[in-house]
Amino acid sequence: MLKVAIVHYHLNPGGVTRIIQSQIQSLKSDTTKIKIICGFCPDPEQYRQAGIELIINSELNYIYPESITADKLSHIYKSLNDFFRIVIDKDEIIHFHNLNLAKNPVATKVISDMASEGYFVVNHVHDFAEDRPQNWNFIKKVIEEHFKANLRNILYPDLSNYLVAVLNSFDLDRIKENG
Repeated sequence: MLKVAIVHYHLNPGGVTRIIQSQIQSLKSDTTKIKIICGFCPDPEQYRQAGIELIINSELNYIYPESITADKLSHIYKSLNDFFRIVIDKDEIIHFHNLNLAKNPVATKVISDMASEGYFVVNHVHDFAEDRPQNWNFIKKVIEEHFKANLRNILYPDLSNYLVAVLNSFDLDRIKENG
């Protein structure tokens, strides 16, 4: 059985949520088990009534540079690291939407660490932190200063079990430029 954990920060109405709903429709079958993991969902019953396991963890919500401390970053890392390892099996595909956008750089680090351990990850890129100076500066600070890690290796790891999905050829060229 194919097992897929579709992950995003929230399921607010809009573009990424519509894409997730389309993914559910296209993947749903007797041979596929789908779960949705998010930080917030305004209508959880919609997913549960459709037979989709919905797991909500507020540590996946956006975090903001002006309200975060080193202690809080460490707390979120431990919390998300423990959480993901409980709710995601090693043979499950983690399909994360906008993992690198810097809406929650701690989640980016946790998923990168899991990929390094062999978890299969699909990073579905809709937007790039590189295009948003505030996001870029935030993720750079969190990954390089707090976690003492190489940002490029976290965002674009060279692993056979880590794939990047993009929406168009322009984005594909950008990903190729990053290795």
